[in-house]
Amino acid sequence: SMILYHEDCPVCQQVMEETMMANSGTPTVFVEVPPYKSPVRKDRADLLWRKLSDEHEWFVAAPDALEVRDGVVTKSLGQIKLPH
Repeated sequence: SMILYHEDCPVCQQVMEETMMANSGTPTVFVEVPPYKSPVRKDRADLLWRKLSDEHEWFVAAPDALEVRDGVVTKSLGQIKLPH
């Protein structure tokens, strides 16, 4: 799966922490949306860190989960909402 996030978004941070702790065994790609603010993070077998190109304007709600198959986004699973 792929999760779009903003570094300064508290909900994004919570989703990221929960995803990292879940360790589901399937790789998750975290993709930062510009403007970039996140520290450099190292990839590991189940977590990959990427950034959207800043050569384009992006209009996305974050955090958002995407389904990816063979490197192609096949479906937006929608904005992630955490229970209160």
